[in-house]
Amino acid sequence: MKKIIISLLCFVMVLTVSVAVAEGWICPACNGYADGNFCNNCGSAKPHGEDYRVRLGDMEIFLRKTDGGSSYQYSDEYDRYLTDNYGNTYSHSVSVGTGSLTYLVNHKYLTFSGTVAFPKGLYCDDYRSSATLSVYGDDRLIAEFKNINEATRPEAFSLNIGQYERITLKWTCKGRNIWEDWGYFATIFDGTLVRAD
Repeated sequence: MKKIIISLLCFVMVLTVSVAVAEGWICPACNGYADGNFCNNCGSAKPHGEDYRVRLGDMEIFLRKTDGGSSYQYSDEYDRYLTDNYGNTYSHSVSVGTGSLTYLVNHKYLTFSGTVAFPKGLYCDDYRSSATLSVYGDDRLIAEFKNINEATRPEAFSLNIGQYERITLKWTCKGRNIWEDWGYFATIFDGTLVRAD
């Protein structure tokens, strides 16, 4: 019986360590990315409580509807753009050509923050004029970043999401191109969720 209990405890410890390592976090000391119990950049210990931050790109996608456009493949990309049209640089980005991403947050996160901006090096034309990013909490619109184009200023945001089970990010496009797949005009830079525990 004692061997069984010890075996179960060892299994639980290994499982706990595996889960902790699998989910990345942002170090509050240096804003660097970390994937273990210590920051990969400065060596600070992983914080707990309200300081526990997770990058948007490290969140597990619950529902992906990003296929379509001219390629008919998933159009979500991570860290493709790291500089916005105003020259600000970031450590992380999430961009989608067309469609939506839904995350199952289950009331475990307090806030979702970041900056929505037009990536440096892209351009608009008569066929691709702008993109809009809408943020939904359980199918209720909680934020909208309209008509993002090369002249739009970067817009920082911080949303209270503790009351929601799901967060959906939906990109729509404006222009005369039939594919409507330039949602990346409204890229999310340094998207971060703060855990409630």
